Amino acid sequence: GRFYAPDWQQMPKADRARITIDGSTTVEQDFKTLHWNMIYAEAGLQLEGDPYLIAGYARNTIKALSFVILNSDNLDSLARQITKSASTKTQATAAKWKATIEQHKLRRSRGLKDKEPKKPKVLKGYIEGMPVGTKGGRLVEALRERHKPVIHLLGTKDIGLRLQRKDSDIMADILAACTAENIPCLPIHDSVICKTKHQGLVYGIMLA
Repeated sequence: GRFYAPDWQQMPKADRARITIDGSTTVEQDFKTLHWNMIYAEAGLQLEGDPYLIAGYARNTIKALSFVILNSDNLDSLARQITKSASTKTQATAAKWKATIEQHKLRRSRGLKDKEPKKPKVLKGYIEGMPVGTKGGRLVEALRERHKPVIHLLGTKDIGLRLQRKDSDIMADILAACTAENIPCLPIHDSVICKTKHQGLVYGIMLA
């Protein structure tokens, strides 16, 4: 399991930046591209360059897709998901569904009874942020080429769960080490909020 605290994890990043600990200002330090680095390490390799840079595609597109590909047991199925998610019809359905859910949440927040709407079947496996017309087969092939050294690990059974378990173990070690040094900190998946004056110490602990 992961350490989870909605009080600060669900805050917008700008609001988290205003958190204080014992009246002291804080900083949030995170691991960059943690799961890509971890999967390369699992193969005994060092990740070179930005894993989100692939010729012909926007960085944000690849970044949005990376979470999905690193949690997918079937890359062929992923290609179909991408193509479906990039259609104007599916995106229109997704936009309508998102608006419906927001209205549902608003009504519930006001104490009104409101049955949660059923999610359209076409949105199963929907990937948000895919540019209209993106061909899933071509994009998956481009990802295979970019990450050829670890392609034998991508799409394997429970790959996402294994990576999440490892990053949880890393975070547990970080929290234990910080506690041993009397450094209070707040975990957020793969990042740590700590007092500004402890930034260097926490960075060293995370690096170790």
